[in-house]
Amino acid sequence: MRLELTPEQEAFRQTAADFAARSVRARGGAIDAGDRFPAALVDEAARLGLLGVTIPAGEGGAGRDAVSYALALEAVAAASATVAMILAVHNSLAAEVVARFGSEPLRGRWLRRLASGRSLGACALVEADAGPGEAGGGVTAARDGERYVLRGRAAWVANAAAAELFVVFAPAGTGGEPAGAGAFLVPGDAPGLTRADARDALGVRGLGCRDVVLEDVRLGADARLGAPGDGCRVRDWALDGARVATAALAVGVGQAALAETLAYARRPQA
Repeated sequence: MRLELTPEQEAFRQTAADFAARSVRARGGAIDAGDRFPAALVDEAARLGLLGVTIPAGEGGAGRDAVSYALALEAVAAASATVAMILAVHNSLAAEVVARFGSEPLRGRWLRRLASGRSLGACALVEADAGPGEAGGGVTAARDGERYVLRGRAAWVANAAAAELFVVFAPAGTGGEPAGAGAFLVPGDAPGLTRADARDALGVRGLGCRDVVLEDVRLGADARLGAPGDGCRVRDWALDGARVATAALAVGVGQAALAETLAYARRPQA
């Protein structure tokens, strides 16, 4: 069986590769050395459609398929794992989650902003005492009439330094909420949300990792993603996509490492 890229997939891969060669590669070392979030590169990526890759064009995205998304991440990761991870978190753990599980009002307010890159997304997933994908217990969602009250702390939140919007998973429910209480969309300027300690991220420095603290963050029911009790289902769906994105990123890093190794091995040695 021959597996070949479509002209559209190849064109999008080339767009990402040109961006990586033109703008990312020369700055990759400085991003890592200075642990600086590359805001200008993220803005440029947004103009190329790299912050809403699979979101339909009618909703502000590039309207590409999953293969095109993986190819773009590979190309960018070959120049900077940090920049590629910023794109992966935004696409897989924020924009795509809103597109799949957001209500009409949520999508109307936020999806076009996310897909166009006008707003950067992040995902508060890892509890302070739990690993990625574990339920944890650090964030709770309590019902207060028609509203939710979120409390707790999420660690290692990539993109948090610059994010305007957070997807927050609150796996522990109180006040009658079921286990797997919910997933919520929380604006970065919501009262009670603070960005705490900076986190040093090995291999992806400059990712803007912060702890996110939620102190009585009050949200309307329309901020919920999915149905009541769907938090774990939404989380698992998001992680499935993020794992594919991470694999594509790893392929790009591996390709770059192999190219550097071969170039070194072929140089005449004194």
